[in-house]
Amino acid sequence: MEYLETFSLSLASISCITITLIVVAVSLVLSMNVEHFSDSIRKDVTVVMFLKKETTKEDLTKIKKELESIENIENSSRERKTKEESANELKNGNEIFATTVDRWTEETNPLLDSYMFKSKRYCSNR
Repeated sequence: MEYLETFSLSLASISCITITLIVVAVSLVLSMNVEHFSDSIRKDVTVVMFLKKETTKEDLTKIKKELESIENIENSSRERKTKEESANELKNGNEIFATTVDRWTEETNPLLDSYMFKSKRYCSNR
């Protein structure tokens, strides 16, 4: 009888320790996956800067020079898009968007000109 009591208590403590170790291992694996996922997102940050409708050619030149002077921006990633180019991208992406974009004229196009660029480095908090 005493043997069964000791055996059942030993089995209970072994199963508690096993379950605890499994929970800790799963938590560590999930934590590492989340960290890897957030690092991969941080490395691929694309910034989109929308320009006001009132932006003049002189303003565009100033903006372009200022963007070129920023060291942390990848040279090959600087891209200026007109609102017409953005509308064509939308049009080619989906039939529903295509029917909507087809109704727009140059005056009624609600999109804005923009600059897109990527960062060379990202901040790490390690």
